[in-house]
Amino acid sequence: EKSGYCEYQHALTAFSPTFEKIWHNVYSDNFMLRGILPIQNGYIIFGSISDESGGIHQYIACLDTVGKYVWHHITPYKNACYLDAIEADNEDIIVVGGVYAASDGTSFPTAQIACYSVDGEKKWEKEENYGELGILFDSIASIPGGYIAAGANAVEKSSVRIVRYDENGTKVAAWDEPLNENLNYVEHLELQTMNGAVYLVV
Repeated sequence: EKSGYCEYQHALTAFSPTFEKIWHNVYSDNFMLRGILPIQNGYIIFGSISDESGGIHQYIACLDTVGKYVWHHITPYKNACYLDAIEADNEDIIVVGGVYAASDGTSFPTAQIACYSVDGEKKWEKEENYGELGILFDSIASIPGGYIAAGANAVEKSSVRIVRYDENGTKVAAWDEPLNENLNYVEHLELQTMNGAVYLVV
C-alpha cells in the first residue's frame, strides 16, 4: 500500500488433469480479475484495474499457452469493469461489462460490449444507456450470426435487459425479460447455450 493506494497482484497456476503443476506466473499489473477465458492459443483474462488516483478502469489481457503476456489493454473509462467474455468463431474476443453509476448521482450505469482482435486491436465498441434504469452487461453468449448480451435492471432488479447484436456489433433487437415477482434482487445472472438455445440463469 502506498499513501492509501492499494496494489493488487495476481498469480495464476495451470494444473494438469492429475493436478500436476504445468506453469505458474505472477503478474505485475494491479488488476482485479473477474474471469479467465481459454482460447485457441492461450487465455484471455479480464476485469478491472486501478490507477494511482483511485480510478477503476476496464482491463483485458491475452496470455500465451504458458501464461506469459501477449498484450493487454486498459480502457479510459473510470469506474468501469469487464464482466464476461467469449471467443467468436473468427477468434475475435467479445467482452461485456460497462461503466457504473457515479456515486454522486450525476450519471447512470452504461452497458458496453466490445470486440478485440486476437492481436489486441479494439475493432468496435457499443453502449446501451437507459438512464436511471441503467444496466451493465453481466453475461454474453454466441448465437448464429451474432451475440446475445444480458444485464439486470440496475435500480429495481425487476427485469433483465436482453440485447441481440449481429457479428459486427449492430443492435438487432432488445427486450426486457420480467423476473419472478418474488425475486427482487439479482446477485448473478448468466447466459448459457445448449442445443442451439440460449438460457438465462439467475
